[in-house]
Amino acid sequence: MVHQAKLLYLMYGPVCEEAILWDLLSYTTPASLGQAIRYQHDLAEAIQIMYARTSDWTEDDVLSIVDELTSVAESDWLAENLASLLLFCGNTITVKYMGSRAINGRMHELGNLVASFSVVGFKITSGRSSYSGRCKREREVGTCPLNGRAEFYCR
Repeated sequence: MVHQAKLLYLMYGPVCEEAILWDLLSYTTPASLGQAIRYQHDLAEAIQIMYARTSDWTEDDVLSIVDELTSVAESDWLAENLASLLLFCGNTITVKYMGSRAINGRMHELGNLVASFSVVGFKITSGRSSYSGRCKREREVGTCPLNGRAEFYCR
């Protein structure tokens, strides 16, 4: 499943110009809903399509690919980014993913994920959050290595 996850990330993951941003979701969270959509929505749509193709992919295959996808870089994705991806994937995949964590006794991960859902939900629905452009957390400017354009991320 590792190769499928890497291929999925190559095809639908975040890019800057032609460079693949392998570790972007491991150290930053989006500063806006637009960035979250730009960096994660295509991945989520691809996962939804895989899940819908039940003749080609089992439910366990899709969940395994999500696991591998979120650890494509040298370090795992931040929990908030995983929560955003799952929200973009829809209720069915999110519930199956959380159920998988519970069944396998990974309660610590499940707790972190629930807390991250709360943070992401707050950001999306609140006018006082980084998704609306007024982040109270430390902000960091990241630049694309190819075009030099600056983008803001929350730490």
